[in-house]
Amino acid sequence: MPDGVVVPGPLPCASTSSRCQPLSSPTLWAIRCEDRVRAAKATGLRNLPFHDFDANRVWLAVVALAMDLTVWMQTLALHDHQARRWEPKTLRLRLFSIPARLARHARRVHLRLSAHNPWTTLTINALTRLAAP
Repeated sequence: MPDGVVVPGPLPCASTSSRCQPLSSPTLWAIRCEDRVRAAKATGLRNLPFHDFDANRVWLAVVALAMDLTVWMQTLALHDHQARRWEPKTLRLRLFSIPARLARHARRVHLRLSAHNPWTTLTINALTRLAAP
């Protein structure tokens, strides 16, 4: 086998000088960590918006909370769809920007999503899964 060729298999592989070797568990953990850091930077960690240290500390807590909510939403509500692997920018453009209205009726609040958006059914299914007991 030529150098640098990766043979597809059931486990993720890394190309070495002569063979494809399965990645170890710490390596997979490091890759997942790097993905989470990249996603956090896309969520708001790239720039600290304030000059005050305490305000930036609150900003970091809000970014961490947003990342936790996004990861848990993808894990619990989007487990059977490709959306569970979408980056934060894709989630913002497709799911979080669906036009909607809040309607109040009989002491209840209803979320009316646009029927013309192609991602509305995915959003409704995800919200239904999250609201299930």
